[in-house]
Amino acid sequence: MAFTEDLDIFLDLDDFGVPVTAGAVSGVGILDKDADLIINGEIEVVDYLLTVSTELFGNVGYGSALVIDGHTYKAERVPRPFDDGLLCRIPLIKITPDQVPVLILDGDPPT
Repeated sequence: MAFTEDLDIFLDLDDFGVPVTAGAVSGVGILDKDADLIINGEIEVVDYLLTVSTELFGNVGYGSALVIDGHTYKAERVPRPFDDGLLCRIPLIKITPDQVPVLILDGDPPT
């Protein structure tokens, strides 16, 4: 008799799951946020980690945009399956509307 896992128990919007969309693929994931203070507590670094179904989101590429619970994130790395491989984790960077990349090649940043 084959054992079939029901991932809906883990990825449930009614408990702690959030809606996730990557391109044309939609599903539910678990978004974790971890913050650390570095440089004598002067800078806060926030890490985001998304746990999703490998079947749905296992092909998300590096740098791909994901909309999670209405906010935009970018995949910091490719998904990494864990445990039995049915779920994977994707490290993320949160993209805010006011973020404008500034490229400083030489000298002081523009004011």
